[in-house]
Amino acid sequence: MDPHRDTPLPEGVTPLRAGDPVRIADYSLLGRLGSGGMGTVYAAVSPDGACVALKLAHEDAPAGFDREFDVMERVQGEYAVGVHATGTFQGRRWATIDYLPGRSLHRHVGENGPWSGEALLVLLAGCAEALAAVHRAGVAHGDVKPGNVIVTPDGPRLIDYGIARLITEPASAINAGSPGWLAPERYAGAPPEPASDVFAWGCLAYFAATGDGPFGKVPADSGPREALAEMARRSGRAPTDLSALPEGLAELVSRTLVPDPGERPTAEQVYQECLVLLDVPREVVAFAPTEVDQGDEFWENMLVRMRALVAEHWPRIDVSWHRPALWVSAATEHVGQAAANLLDGGGHVAQGMHHGGGESARGGADALASALGGGEAATGSGTAGGAAPPPAAAR
Repeated sequence: MDPHRDTPLPEGVTPLRAGDPVRIADYSLLGRLGSGGMGTVYAAVSPDGACVALKLAHEDAPAGFDREFDVMERVQGEYAVGVHATGTFQGRRWATIDYLPGRSLHRHVGENGPWSGEALLVLLAGCAEALAAVHRAGVAHGDVKPGNVIVTPDGPRLIDYGIARLITEPASAINAGSPGWLAPERYAGAPPEPASDVFAWGCLAYFAATGDGPFGKVPADSGPREALAEMARRSGRAPTDLSALPEGLAELVSRTLVPDPGERPTAEQVYQECLVLLDVPREVVAFAPTEVDQGDEFWENMLVRMRALVAEHWPRIDVSWHRPALWVSAATEHVGQAAANLLDGGGHVAQGMHHGGGESARGGADALASALGGGEAATGSGTAGGAAPPPAAAR
């Protein structure tokens, strides 16, 4: 908690630092969610009172940071986190993304154990829907793993496009990833492709159902190079023991984990198969050849089915620590204080507000309060590209 504030900061949010803006465009910043090599992620409140994560590039951020935003803006999926608004602040790129109250799948499994039954299938169907949306946008994610799936009250969300790649980019543009979740061709130096994302989905499915990766762990005394080489070797041999998975899911996962990328199903087919495993009639799913564009209406019909399945089978996720009203109160207080500083000629805070653009800080605070009935909580869950604590938005 900031000792200079009357209103405590929400859980997972740390105070703004000297030089941090308090307002960017129409967004009021109340604290930090985290900071990485290319930018800082702030907890922010939108003009309509929604909790969002605002990512602001460092002054010396490389061009790849802009590329990440460009990629995210393309993605329009129900279970894939995308960008809501973008702009520049003092010459630096910024973007707002959903704030996702929840934990990463990796942490959730560690705390609660593997998933099972219909909840497992809904989890995996949501992840497959996210990948299908990413691929339809012409993007390969490149880093599908349990740490990049957030378990929220409304279903799973796929995050983190830090190494994502436009499929039309040169093949040498990107070569990174997380060992243990990579397809064999990625270890050989290939860039992210849709087929390698599908392989990673298979690894994710195995982890969700068992609590372990399909290729196990390397000996603790292995050096980095030896560990990487061993994981590459194992990934090139399809796992033979999928007995811990339900029968229908095991058959689907086995097809996603084949070494030859050309033999794997597409993310769209994986999504459709997951719905069939959840008892959606196969004729309703209406499989079509891969080269056929099934159209927006088809995918919207599938989303209607998916939302109903989430409503019926998704477990209760405790996010009682996330209090949207506290975000609004903290933002209102902070922006109101910044306005007072501005009137008094206060230093860097006033400068940050000026460059943020939009309405005055005082007006913004009043608008937030009135929009929420004098500071009452906004309805619905605040949705961030990150878990808290620690927030995945800060990745």
